[in-house]
Amino acid sequence: EVIREVINLNKLSDATIHFDISQYKPNISVKADREQLNRVFLNLIKNSIESIYVKKNKNIDFQGKITIDIKDDNDYIYVDVVDNGIGFDHVNKDKMLTPYYTTKEKGTGLGLAVVAKIINDHNGLLLFNSIIDGAKVSITVPKI
Repeated sequence: EVIREVINLNKLSDATIHFDISQYKPNISVKADREQLNRVFLNLIKNSIESIYVKKNKNIDFQGKITIDIKDDNDYIYVDVVDNGIGFDHVNKDKMLTPYYTTKEKGTGLGLAVVAKIINDHNGLLLFNSIIDGAKVSITVPKI
């Protein structure tokens, strides 16, 4: 619900990017600060969109795609945000969570640092992976 809210309320989706959200159970819930989780997914989805637009600027026919997979078990919720943008290969992975480090012309360098802090505060795990033709961010948070 939080992810759909972030996409809809912030008008992040547009005709050039296809969003696909898969949830294996309806109404998966976690005991967490809703506003903070909104901030996490807003930052991650905005980063995905910006990454897709970098590719789109080089190829006007490029069709962006962001897939969000949500799963759970008895103890944890797992969320993967996958995009077909430029990936993380051009990023210094040792610095990417450091406040004020950015690879963007107009970036503040706070987005991923905030995401990492919020996930850490919720006793979760955050992983970044470059994949063929894009990036994958995986989040694991305990249900309680």
